[in-house]
Amino acid sequence: MRTRDLLGAPSLRREFFRFRRVVTLADGSQLVVRALRREDREGLRAGILSLSPESRYRRFMMHSASEPTESFLDRLVAVDGEHHLALVAIVESLDLKEERGVGVARYVTLPGAPHVAEAAVTVVDAMQRKGVGKALLEPLAELAVARGIQSFRAEV
Repeated sequence: MRTRDLLGAPSLRREFFRFRRVVTLADGSQLVVRALRREDREGLRAGILSLSPESRYRRFMMHSASEPTESFLDRLVAVDGEHHLALVAIVESLDLKEERGVGVARYVTLPGAPHVAEAAVTVVDAMQRKGVGKALLEPLAELAVARGIQSFRAEV
């Protein structure tokens, strides 16, 4: 019996929206990986605009002069905890009053292929090659397996 059969979709959704994990990177710095929330929308906009032109184009096929549209941002934050999941990596201020997003990983299940999901990862340029992508992908894969996803596909 799969986890999905035991827990059911509502429990999986609640589990996802409560997800939070502290991760220590190889350089000793820490970040928090948590579920993306609707209120992260403006942080996503700022993060996309902060990407280098090359990173922005490689991830979103968006030219550097392009501003993310409102409908594009709506789609990014429209996670449902089952078929569309997104995790955000954040660095918290020392007083824990502010957070800065440094990466996002997400998957969306494919219509007609319920055991396959398209996955994507974006890490701000200053944090690339530090393990942020791995810190995001590992829990994303764990959450996917609990939802019956057997494989990810991605364009690289």
